[in-house]
Amino acid sequence: MKFSLKDIDIRSIVSDVFRNIVYIILAASTAVLAVAGFHNFTYKPQYTSTATLAVTVKGNNGGSYSSLYLTNEMADVFSEVFQSDALKKKIAEDLSVSSINGDISISIVPETNIMVLKVTADSPKSAYTIINSSLENYGTVSDYLFSNANINLIKEPTVPFSPSNNVSIKKNCLIAAMAAGGLVMLITALLSFLRPTVKNPSQAKNQLDGRLLGVIPFVKKFSLKERIKNKITRENIRKMSVLISQPMLGMPFAESYKKAATIIERHMESKNEKVLLVASLFENEGKSSVSANLAMALAQKGRRVLLIDADLRKPAIHKIFENKDKGYSFSDCIKKRCGIVEALHIEQDNLFCLYQYESLGNSSVLLSSEITEKIIAACRRNFDYVIIDSSPMGLVADSQILMQYSDAAVLTVREDWAQASKINDAIDSIKKESRDFVGVILNASKSVNTISGKSYGYGYGYGYGYRHYYDKYAKQS
Repeated sequence: MKFSLKDIDIRSIVSDVFRNIVYIILAASTAVLAVAGFHNFTYKPQYTSTATLAVTVKGNNGGSYSSLYLTNEMADVFSEVFQSDALKKKIAEDLSVSSINGDISISIVPETNIMVLKVTADSPKSAYTIINSSLENYGTVSDYLFSNANINLIKEPTVPFSPSNNVSIKKNCLIAAMAAGGLVMLITALLSFLRPTVKNPSQAKNQLDGRLLGVIPFVKKFSLKERIKNKITRENIRKMSVLISQPMLGMPFAESYKKAATIIERHMESKNEKVLLVASLFENEGKSSVSANLAMALAQKGRRVLLIDADLRKPAIHKIFENKDKGYSFSDCIKKRCGIVEALHIEQDNLFCLYQYESLGNSSVLLSSEITEKIIAACRRNFDYVIIDSSPMGLVADSQILMQYSDAAVLTVREDWAQASKINDAIDSIKKESRDFVGVILNASKSVNTISGKSYGYGYGYGYGYRHYYDKYAKQS
């Protein structure tokens, strides 16, 4: 198995990111709530009252000092006065409190005798009362230093109406949301990149130990608009068969099966083989749909084809062909309740089917019987090709049993579904059974570009999974 940077699938990464967009939004929302909560818990609003002052000389009718140097020097001294402990103590006594709950600061306008006094406190009232008290009591402290100096009030103290320490919480929330959402997006992209599945045809060629026989595009049965307009439910879509005979699925879908069928037919003809086993590693990889469409494609070429639903645990072929006239099943032939001819159904010219209608828990016992071998041997003699739809290899041993009666095997691999290493283990298992491994069909590929520029894809599921049937019959036994 090889890997290179060329195998990085951008489409898969983008798809995973959009698939997990809810978690990305949730992470971003959580970050916003965390930042907002932290802000509300720690933020304490502060209110600032300001007043503008000018240093003057007593008895000089409000004139300034003649020397700018002396004026600046005097302003420096007064700034220390307003921030002194002596003044703060005097203010506390004036306000009848043990200590003032606020900060007093003063700044000097460069090259002037102008000072800006600021008082910051936890409430507008505290800030305003403290600054007024400081203006009323500074003289008791400054007279000890300059008896001939005075301060004139140029601008009355302001009453603060809003906090002076406002924080841009919107900006912080935006940054936190982008960081959290981006981190989850990055992790999602990284996990998508590291997920060891087959994400495109290029990876199928490079990473799987087998020939790529064909790429089946993903097909949307209905657009969202059609589903809403016609009130089509998921259950209706799930039950709807997807066959190459349906023109609404488009030419690319049908042609992909016809090309794969042609490759398989040439391979089997060259080795004089007739019985083909179609397997998959896990359920929901589209194995039964691949079996049905390959059989139809070969039948359209004029070959007499028999399709056997040997998936006794979870049969699906009769659902794909929408066969409602239940009769004898493949298991009835094995139990000698009927002959092969009695159980045959003709679906179209040259296409015959042996359906299985009910789920059985003892499938391995039935399939390993001598009768099963004789039935497949008889079918081999009467048909050009016999296609066997089997149970998933990764869940039960039925496929290994059916390989004994088959000439060749094809493995259905759904795009971005199973790990490449496990797929290769399944391929090795087929080869160890001394069967002719024809190759791999990549199913439900969203990487295929069609003439219309759209991508196609599909997925199938019929009720409960294999684990349900396995547990059910394990309890009965």
